[in-house]
Amino acid sequence: MLADTIEARRLKAPLVAVVMDGEGHSGLLREAHYARADRLFVFRGQEAAVRYAVNKRWRGVTPFVVLLGKGRAPVFVTGLPPASVLESWAQAK
Repeated sequence: MLADTIEARRLKAPLVAVVMDGEGHSGLLREAHYARADRLFVFRGQEAAVRYAVNKRWRGVTPFVVLLGKGRAPVFVTGLPPASVLESWAQAK
């Protein structure tokens, strides 16, 4: 789980979860893997349209991770980011 990786590596990075299919699925939002998120966003509307707005190349495969850093280009990863990607992202200034 990404939260475990952030904690184990002692990264000072908030974990923000964005749920595309949470509308009408309140049980989904109570699942344990969302509990450790610092922020949780749930979108309303057509899932495909929301996905396309996030990244035109994303085809809905989850988890879809975006690593953000001030003044840096976003890093898009499908699935759990490999340790090398997290390390590179954490070290970038």
